[in-house]
Amino acid sequence: MTKNNKKIKTIAWITFSPMPLYVQITEELVKRHADVQVKMVFKKGRGYRIKSKYIKTEEVVVRHPIRRTGLEYFSGFNELMDRIKPDVIATNLYYGMYSYQAYRYAQKNNIKFILNTEEKDYKSLARKIFFPI
Repeated sequence: MTKNNKKIKTIAWITFSPMPLYVQITEELVKRHADVQVKMVFKKGRGYRIKSKYIKTEEVVVRHPIRRTGLEYFSGFNELMDRIKPDVIATNLYYGMYSYQAYRYAQKNNIKFILNTEEKDYKSLARKIFFPI
């Protein structure tokens, strides 16, 4: 996609819940950089409605491979990313399976990957069994 002969970069922001702070930060990014568009991908059915002319949203179905552990992954994630065609994938939960999905997809498709590590020190079952990004 182009705007005034300048390629528009697409950022896929992967999150479990679109926190208001993330929405505000993302809006400010897009307002300041006309060559950036953001697609925020989050869990379907959380009741979130993002009212922003700057952010497009995609809701995905969540699956639970191991019940009662909190480990969840996004069903159809690869197909969604193939459709969005992001230049950058950003995610914000270190110990989420969807972050691992995003990381693997980015690695496989040579896409830049950003991981917000604000929750990296959280102690949980996932921390004991998860991946070293």
